[in-house]
Amino acid sequence: TFIQGVRRMALISPIPRLLLPHKVRLIEKLSSDGWGGKGQVLETDINFVRIEPCHSRRFALSGDIPEMKARLFFDAFSSVPNDVSFETGDEVIFNGETFVVSEVGTFYTPQGDIHHLEVGLR
Repeated sequence: TFIQGVRRMALISPIPRLLLPHKVRLIEKLSSDGWGGKGQVLETDINFVRIEPCHSRRFALSGDIPEMKARLFFDAFSSVPNDVSFETGDEVIFNGETFVVSEVGTFYTPQGDIHHLEVGLR
């Protein structure tokens, strides 16, 4: 019975939708036009995510360089649709402001399934 109790504790629940109140639009860059333009893109509306403002700075000889403005939390079960992928350079639109994906962190359950993504936005 003790082993069963350990197994129950190892299961991680999805992030409740109550904690994922935001909606964003993801603009995935499928191709480039070769001249620095957007080229072909795919726009997807994503419901049940969380955007948290954050401030991250990198120090350089030329001064402070802001690295991250916000972090997006995307749950593998609760966010809809759940089959999107975030890539560095994609754009996320939230409340009329456009962010660029700078990093994607993947967090797993003890069973090895994806639990949620934390997406750094600048």
